[in-house]
Amino acid sequence: MNFKKTALASAIALTLATGSVMATTTTVGGEFILDKATINAGGTINLALLGLDSSGAVDRFGEQQGSVIIAVVNTIKGEIVGGSTYPGATPDDPRPSSGQFTSQVRYFRLNQGNGQVSINYPVTATGTDSVTITLQERIPTTGGGVEFKTIASAERVVTINPPSSAPKALNVVEFKASALDPEKALGTTDDGIWADGITGKMTAGVAGAQIIVESENPSAAGELTVTLRKGSTSVPYTTQMQLGKAIVTLDNKVTSAGKYYIEATFKGFDGNSVDLLYPDTVEVISTGLPRSIVLSANKQRLNVNAGQGATVSATLKDEYGNTTTSRAGTAITVEVKDANTTTTGVAAFDIPVGVGASKGSYQIGVAGSSAFTKASTASLVGTALSGPNRTTVSGITASAPLAISAVEKTLVVSPLFTTAQMAGTEFKAFTVVTSDNNANVGPITIQNTTTSESLTVNRDPSTNVVQGFFKTATDGATYLISDSTGVYAQQLVDAAGIIRAAATNVELRNAHNQKVTSVYAGTIASSTDRAAYIPERSLKMFDTFGNSVTPGSPGGTGTFTASSTNSISVSYMGTGTASAGIPDLSPGGVVEVRYATVGTKAFSGTDNIALAFDKPGLGTNNITVTTNVSAPEKLTAINAYITQDKIPTNSEVALTVEILDQDGNPYPTTDVTVLFNDGLTGEGVIQNPDVRDLSGNIIATGQQLFTTAGSRKVLVVGAGAVEGTFKLTFRNPDGSVKAERTFTVASAYEGQCSTSNLSACTTQVDCESALGFFAGDKCSVRPELTSTGSVFDPTTGEVTEGTLDFFGGIYQALKAGDGFTKTAVLSCYGPNNPVSIQAAFQVDPADVGKGGEVLIVGLLTIGEFNFSGWYMMDLNNIVTWDGMSLAGLTAAKEVGELPSLYSSVLYQGQFYIGGLLNLYVGYRNPAGKVVFSSSAIQANIVNTDTCPN
Repeated sequence: MNFKKTALASAIALTLATGSVMATTTTVGGEFILDKATINAGGTINLALLGLDSSGAVDRFGEQQGSVIIAVVNTIKGEIVGGSTYPGATPDDPRPSSGQFTSQVRYFRLNQGNGQVSINYPVTATGTDSVTITLQERIPTTGGGVEFKTIASAERVVTINPPSSAPKALNVVEFKASALDPEKALGTTDDGIWADGITGKMTAGVAGAQIIVESENPSAAGELTVTLRKGSTSVPYTTQMQLGKAIVTLDNKVTSAGKYYIEATFKGFDGNSVDLLYPDTVEVISTGLPRSIVLSANKQRLNVNAGQGATVSATLKDEYGNTTTSRAGTAITVEVKDANTTTTGVAAFDIPVGVGASKGSYQIGVAGSSAFTKASTASLVGTALSGPNRTTVSGITASAPLAISAVEKTLVVSPLFTTAQMAGTEFKAFTVVTSDNNANVGPITIQNTTTSESLTVNRDPSTNVVQGFFKTATDGATYLISDSTGVYAQQLVDAAGIIRAAATNVELRNAHNQKVTSVYAGTIASSTDRAAYIPERSLKMFDTFGNSVTPGSPGGTGTFTASSTNSISVSYMGTGTASAGIPDLSPGGVVEVRYATVGTKAFSGTDNIALAFDKPGLGTNNITVTTNVSAPEKLTAINAYITQDKIPTNSEVALTVEILDQDGNPYPTTDVTVLFNDGLTGEGVIQNPDVRDLSGNIIATGQQLFTTAGSRKVLVVGAGAVEGTFKLTFRNPDGSVKAERTFTVASAYEGQCSTSNLSACTTQVDCESALGFFAGDKCSVRPELTSTGSVFDPTTGEVTEGTLDFFGGIYQALKAGDGFTKTAVLSCYGPNNPVSIQAAFQVDPADVGKGGEVLIVGLLTIGEFNFSGWYMMDLNNIVTWDGMSLAGLTAAKEVGELPSLYSSVLYQGQFYIGGLLNLYVGYRNPAGKVVFSSSAIQANIVNTDTCPN
């Protein structure tokens, strides 16, 4: 048959036409070293990516011939820091990036054989994670593109333990306004537990503002909730804290203007971020874009005759219903018209809202055009106008109708109190009569216009006096008097306010005005003592009705004293007297309750602080405040993490050092020293190992690990070109706590089964895992047939170049030293020279996991008989093939799920006849697509009599 006319031959020609420019690399293997294989959720692992040369050293020169070495890193449960999402498409493509130490796939470019990756694990991660790494060579092709060749691959398993969830204390440290906010307001940074708190600012409905929360424990991880609270309105946001820090990004649901308290809580932690003295707040302002008008009035019924009248107000509202000014800086006129003007006689009137104002008002029902001409009800509607031409303002909707009635009769009211009355006491308030001298007017309603508290009472029929009884204290002295039947015009009357009653209750309240029963006992600078502080301003007194009695004077609040049986001292710092404090005195001082944590008076645990008050009339004259005093932290453990101490020459690996206290929590300190080769002697000791921090600063022997207090540091340990050993020691000043790691710098292949050290692979399974072929009890390199392959499209019938690697070779017992070769000359066939023919190929990612059929095709040529024919495998049978119909190929094997790399022994045994055999392999997916090698495994079987006995 004409070989050049076959479909397979056409594909071979296509492959030869577009080959690589023969860029070569000396990088033949890889080593991938983790600092930690076990981690708490919320933590970070660091992975060194090392390209190796044939000697097992990191290959510093693997790219000098124009190749690019890329590591493809895949994690199922982690989040990869840095890297690229694309491997690059042209020879000079700068992608992927080089990475850094610090289901996702990222590409990293090695630099002189070294690469670094950090993987963060969310606090929600559990179980184990499979991190797979594939090292590839990116080779430029003659067509201007690139092709990829796999160098090595490996898997690393990471065990994920539950997060470390003890924050100790929480602090809202920063508010960052959204870049989308038209006001571009900025938050402030809270720099300590007694700082002034956060004062943020944002525009209603604008997303993107951020609130940053930190914990005292720098490794705390878990679920954190930030709640914005204004009155009865709460807007919660839940996020995850990692390494003691959480960032909440606000959405567009914060729409109601006003001042909100910011509170952070942590799942499983009995506490919050709220200080006793200084609140964390964010002020939400209106959008500054009026979208509607609201009309309101200070009374609903007035006299038809010119009398007291009523004040009608027009208020501008934004799209969320917030009172707003116009940031456009233009004055607005609200034209108010009565829909019932023909009945009421109330003419249209204007309410001006000036520049920078949000509200205007107008007096209606007095002498003039706004007076009612007869008893009737007006229906007022306001429309926004602007400019001298009184143009209707687009975008601002008219108000809803406001009903105001005029009646013929009116109440006549006289106040009877000119001095403030005490809350909860009954007093003579007003004389109420009517313009028609009606003795049976019925119940009278009295409302304080400041607090909106109202009560309904009956007149004394003999004196026309009504009694007052108010519970809410206020300075507001204006009252609205109404008859409950709605017959008479209402009257506004000025009198006096309501003062608070005597104190009957005392509470400790935080800066958000929430009742608290415990205080935090913190550390004291330059001391082992701890102290709890109770500010005078946080002790609030109330009367029976909930009115605040504090702040006040000692005559009104009395004083208090504090005591504790477990403390070493109770001090009144800046308080009113030397021995007692005044509740809620502003600015006031604090009571310091100090505890020893070492020595004979050392205390740890929960203590009760008793606060005794001498104010008569309190329901209880003392309250108990608890505080938890923890034992002093001490440096108990130093851990230095890396998963293996043997590292290749020229490599750079990550070593993570952590300092812990007795509870396993981070212990910030500067008292850890680094020593090189402490106690290590003998030949082969590397005297000056290269140790640096992540910023590239050199760490020298005898140097402190931290220049400022720290508890965790990632070091980059560099192995030079010389093999040997060195030791790193991390210790406290007296050496009672230390960690040591002794490193061996040597070839990575020594004694290890790997892609670059196949001779150490002694089983079929290990050999295949290392990407080799196994025969004759040894693992050999698998020859590459092609790095592209060919693809047959059953829809079009066309064959195009592919992008997948194919491997294959022949092993013969008489030439065991040659391993597997792509082409082989068999000088002898028969039982004394058994062979193994093996193949492997990549599967298109679109086909991985799906069913498929493995295809095997052979072209046998026997020269002495002038014979040439195509054959294919049909399961276990050899059948003929026409060499043309790729769709007619039969399956050598059916595969339930195609793996990403398929490997198989095609034939094992002896040959029975001489000739030239070319074998091609591939697979077919369920849709009929055929992917196959365009290069053959070739066996030239010579018919001689030279076989050994």
